[in-house]
Amino acid sequence: MPKSEIPAYYGRIAQATSLPIVVQNQGGPTGNVMSVELIVQMAREMPGIQYVTEESGICTHMISGLLAKGGSVLKGVFGGSGGYYLVQEMERGSCGMMSSCHLVDLQVKVWDLFHKGEVEGARRMLLQTLPVQVLWLQLGMRIPKEVLKLRGVIKHAGTRRGDNVDETDLKDLAFWLSYLKPQLTV
Repeated sequence: MPKSEIPAYYGRIAQATSLPIVVQNQGGPTGNVMSVELIVQMAREMPGIQYVTEESGICTHMISGLLAKGGSVLKGVFGGSGGYYLVQEMERGSCGMMSSCHLVDLQVKVWDLFHKGEVEGARRMLLQTLPVQVLWLQLGMRIPKEVLKLRGVIKHAGTRRGDNVDETDLKDLAFWLSYLKPQLTV
């Protein structure tokens, strides 16, 4: 969607519902990065816009900017980006994180440690997840699905896109997941 059409798009959503609206700010092939100024302007003009999920390039700086400039109209900003920057996002005031669910139990531990004041423990826990997260970043949605399969949550890890994952990738994933096993709840 062209950037010029974004406000009208959210305007139609705001007119159609009284529910709170979460704006997802995401770049890359599936998104169109919006500026802090555009998001705050939309929130001022459309009171239904109350939250942002920030997943654009420098998401941590965007979280700071959104809270600094839009704190009076936004109820909160969520981090995203798979949880790679969870501690840094919380340090900047994020109110939560939206991610895939393959490591959510570990991300909850990071969250809990941070909010108990154990920031270094939160950093260490987050650090343990990064090899699996890097595989996800590199290879796509098949990795979270493979994690869920290996954890016994789902039976099949196929995706519509047929992400390019080979046996070496799966061996790598199995190793890193075995490393995380003592921390996993399932």
